Amino acid sequence: MYEACETGSIPIIEDVEEEELQKGSEKPKVCKGSLEPFKQSNAPFIYISDWTTLPDLLRSLLSDKKGLERRQKELLDWYYNFKLTAITDFENNLARVWSPE
Repeated sequence: MYEACETGSIPIIEDVEEEELQKGSEKPKVCKGSLEPFKQSNAPFIYISDWTTLPDLLRSLLSDKKGLERRQKELLDWYYNFKLTAITDFENNLARVWSPE
């Protein structure tokens, strides 16, 4: 996802609810809560629950060039701020832990 964001490619992500994971006899390997940082920061990703909808989604996105450019700019702006916040939080945590009292 990070590499996609770096290039302005809008990630399309499968968003599976916990209850859906329990339906099948085999439990898929999922990192619980892995999308939360993105959702909490209002990442302009595209979340889908069924990959069979992807072809129609792509046709729709590609049919609106201006809309797609707007989404990419929104993504690049969001990603810049997301990285800046992560760096600032990291530096603040280091300062808090390592600063002399």
